[in-house]
Amino acid sequence: MSRLTTLVLAVRELGIRSMVQYALYQLELRSGAVRKRTKPYRWEDRPLGLWLRDGAADVKVLPQRERFFFRPEADFSSDLASLQNGASVPLKEEAEEILGGRFRLFGGPPVSLGFPPRWGSVPLTEEGPRELPLDRHWSEYDLDGGLDFRLLWEPSRFGWCFTLGRAYRLTGARRYADGFFTLLASWMEANPPNLGPHWASAQEVALRMMALIFGYFAFVPTEQERAERLLTVIAAHAERIPATLHYARAQRNNHLLTEAVGLYSAGLLLDRFRQAQQWKSLGRRWIVAALRDQIFEDGGYIQHSTNYGRLALAAGLWAARLAEIHNEPLPEESLQKLSRMTEFLTALVDPESGRVPNLGNNDGSNILPLASCAPLDYRPVLQAASIQFLHRPAFAPGPWDELSFWLGIAGQVQGQAPVRESANGFPEAGVYLLQGQRAWAALCCARFRTRPSHSDQLHLDLWWSGHNLARDPGSYRYGGNLGNALASASVHNGMLVDGREPMLRAGRFLWLGWSDARYLARWQEGSAEALAAERAVSGVAHRRSVVHTADALWVVIDELHGDGRHRGRVVWTLPDWKWDLNDRELVLDGEPGQVVLKIEPESASLALYRAGERLAGDLAEPDAEVLGWWSPTYGYKEPALCLVVSIEGDLPARLATWWRLGAEGLAGLALAFAEDQLDL
Repeated sequence: MSRLTTLVLAVRELGIRSMVQYALYQLELRSGAVRKRTKPYRWEDRPLGLWLRDGAADVKVLPQRERFFFRPEADFSSDLASLQNGASVPLKEEAEEILGGRFRLFGGPPVSLGFPPRWGSVPLTEEGPRELPLDRHWSEYDLDGGLDFRLLWEPSRFGWCFTLGRAYRLTGARRYADGFFTLLASWMEANPPNLGPHWASAQEVALRMMALIFGYFAFVPTEQERAERLLTVIAAHAERIPATLHYARAQRNNHLLTEAVGLYSAGLLLDRFRQAQQWKSLGRRWIVAALRDQIFEDGGYIQHSTNYGRLALAAGLWAARLAEIHNEPLPEESLQKLSRMTEFLTALVDPESGRVPNLGNNDGSNILPLASCAPLDYRPVLQAASIQFLHRPAFAPGPWDELSFWLGIAGQVQGQAPVRESANGFPEAGVYLLQGQRAWAALCCARFRTRPSHSDQLHLDLWWSGHNLARDPGSYRYGGNLGNALASASVHNGMLVDGREPMLRAGRFLWLGWSDARYLARWQEGSAEALAAERAVSGVAHRRSVVHTADALWVVIDELHGDGRHRGRVVWTLPDWKWDLNDRELVLDGEPGQVVLKIEPESASLALYRAGERLAGDLAEPDAEVLGWWSPTYGYKEPALCLVVSIEGDLPARLATWWRLGAEGLAGLALAFAEDQLDL
């Protein structure tokens, strides 16, 4: 595809306003205008007195802590202790890991970085840690080059601040507070304002600042030097953000929302600072604008990503609670948007694990890690958001309630969570649900009006007894070896026609030539339910129908309609369980029981892959190295089983995948087909 055609597609699909905003940012960046607005300086050159309106620097001007939700006088240490029951990782154990130089990056296992870490070291690379100099202006670093900066930035998001702060409030042990200030002093020494890549992304700056604000209240620094240090660091972060708002506005994603929340928070916290009113008004303006633009009417998120949806909801929850405390609540429109997003994400939560389908880009973000739950557990944010916006709990009491305590809303609603009755179709988000008792499925079917993050049309997620059977492979990384490969249609649980990707990959985060899908119908009678959707690919119509009866039997029918001879390939990414493949039947044995997949017709070709290698079957795939992987969070990939099924011939053609869940299946059932479609 020519550059001109790509440009035309970009303007048509992304919108002229976003293109102009991005062009303005690039002009300011390359002309040196941004550099002039973000001049480097030494921390000691701007003590607290130079930030304040009246120049006074004494403890009397420090922010009043009762004006934030993290209130030190609110003693809930006993609640924290009780909420540790059932913790995925005991709080004190994780805090001691940090003091020992071991950090859980992206919610993964502990990684040895040292105490304090080397802030210019890039962890989790396949080639081993790489050291990056931190002495250049942030604009001199090539963020689009071969280095994965998301790996570098993770320790400097200060997620460890939340762990140490929680442990300090639980135990009162001073070593946790001392550990925080030791890490902060080390980071400040290595990263003077506007020098080094940790100042390159204003979103990273905003998220780090939110962690620092939490630290200010969690550790209650009474020493003047420590208090002043924290406040000046927070102010330096707030000052960095406005310089690149053109970029955030051009992205139309979580960058703008989180940067706006950071500015608003700093403006309220640092109300005696010279720039506080500017930060506050600018932040509030763009919070409202971002929520209006980025959350669909059905609660879906503009990035078509569950992980970024949680990030946006957490940022909106922080902002809404802060505005409420200051008696300037967000507009009703903003609160309604956040309410709908809460309902949408809650509908996607697996009730037994708290996890959701791993749809769209996933950079491992969990910006409010204030509960002893697994990082993939969405219940902490959704429980707090449900109380704040819907005035009812979403779940029964559990360790996920801790975030609500920190936000000061845990006691606002009494009683048990209601029986969950949620919508099963979200057309703007492009997600449709089918529900059994302990099994359920989600089908991706979107008509895009904002840019997609993954090529996952008609992808199907299937869950049973808290286990993700047919799963989205995730993201792994945005660069490097295998980076971005898991975003393609070829590894999602859909059908690839003639081996061609349905959309054009135009950048790390950009797909053009959007491939739309169309919801057709839903049918239900008793415990039997069916859902159908379709899309057009290179002149061929692909229709997918999903049928289930209760939990035991699920059938996925893929049909191709059109003219000529074509090949259809279906991929199923599965848990790495004990397996047996005979003829056209795959048997899996895992914790919840036995799962049997049976393929029709007999002419279909099959192969089973794991970690890029073929284990069985006669189907050799050219992209084998990306098959048989899944990434639960950023920077980590784990082996998975991947069943590849192919049919080829003159159209129309049909391929059916039968799923029998549990040893007591309904193997005797059969589906009847009309001449050219599933007979509902």
